Amino acid sequence: MILEEKDLLLPLLFSLIVKMSSAYKPLFLVLLTLSLANSLWAQSAPTIDVSNVRFDRIGNDWIMATVEITPDRNPSPQARDEDFLDDVLLTLNLCYEVDNMANGESGYDFYQSTVRMVSIEQSKRYAIYFFLPGVIQDRDDLDSDPFAWLIEMEVAGQKVPMAEDQADGEIQKTPEGYENFLSQARSSAAANDGILVPSYLAPWYVLNSARLRTTEIPAFYRFEPRN
Repeated sequence: MILEEKDLLLPLLFSLIVKMSSAYKPLFLVLLTLSLANSLWAQSAPTIDVSNVRFDRIGNDWIMATVEITPDRNPSPQARDEDFLDDVLLTLNLCYEVDNMANGESGYDFYQSTVRMVSIEQSKRYAIYFFLPGVIQDRDDLDSDPFAWLIEMEVAGQKVPMAEDQADGEIQKTPEGYENFLSQARSSAAANDGILVPSYLAPWYVLNSARLRTTEIPAFYRFEPRN
């Protein structure tokens, strides 16, 4: 029987791989450990419970949205401390029904605002506040409660899986319903960019009338523009 060239090469390649893995066993184990750790982190997504969301009309007809969250432990094997979730993004998407559109017809306006939290501790309750200006409420005669709302969250770049407590109002609570709402929000909210603001961008007189639970507000990243 005549052996082909490929039949001779395969055993040689296998032998070479075995020798290399033995020679670089420490490095091989380190790479394997990192690979497994990243795989586990991808499979075990972080969870953050949205325990309460409400909308109130406060001084000067501003609308205040309160989002209360409680984080779970950090499942990442690379976490500094498993009791803390670091670099947490939270985006509030609002949809309001409007009767006085420019064309004289009824329609919907979308508002979006994002905060970036430095770190939040497991099992501790946090309150995040967003504000919609009173002039917008007066102009469009908005109800305090939006037509629909949805909250998106990420931890260190990894999305927190959607749960029913992250959305409410006239929205279908299914993956397709969430995606349809977000698709509309992403395409329409740009027209109202910067109107819905977090607490650290709201005017002082609005904050004074809001009676915030300041001890529950997390630490935020706040980037100032360069001159």
